[in-house]
Amino acid sequence: MKRKVILATHGSLAQALLETTQMIIGPHEDMLAVGLQAGMAPETYKETLEEVFLQYPDHEFLVLIDILGGTPFNSIIGRLQKPNVQVVVGVNLGMMLEVMLNQEHYALDELAEFAKNMGMKSLMTKNELLNSFAKE
Repeated sequence: MKRKVILATHGSLAQALLETTQMIIGPHEDMLAVGLQAGMAPETYKETLEEVFLQYPDHEFLVLIDILGGTPFNSIIGRLQKPNVQVVVGVNLGMMLEVMLNQEHYALDELAEFAKNMGMKSLMTKNELLNSFAKE
C-alpha cells in the first residue's frame, strides 16, 4: 500500500520541518505539511486535513503531530480507529529524517513505533552529550 507522511502542526512548523527534511535528504513526494495558520478556525483546519485523506484513498498515513491536545491532534481523533492511520505526537527533525530514510523497511504500525523511538533518541541533555563523547 502506498504511504503518506503528514506533518500536522501549529503555524509554519509543518512546512519548516518538511523543507528542512528535504534540504538534508532531498525531495520526497510522500511528505505533506498541514499547518494550522494564525486565525484559521479549528473546523477549517480539520476540513483541510480531511481533504488530504480523501485525496489519497488508497494510502496509509503516518501523521506526525507537534503537541498532544492541540487542534492538529484534535482534528485527527476521528481517524484514530482507522487501520490505515498511525499517529505519533512530538514530531522533531531527528524523527522526520529517520522516518523518511527508513520508512520502506517498516509496516505502518512498526514505523510509528520507530518514529517515536527515534524522536526520543534525538533528545539529549548537555551531560548526556558530554558522557557520550567521553566514552568514545
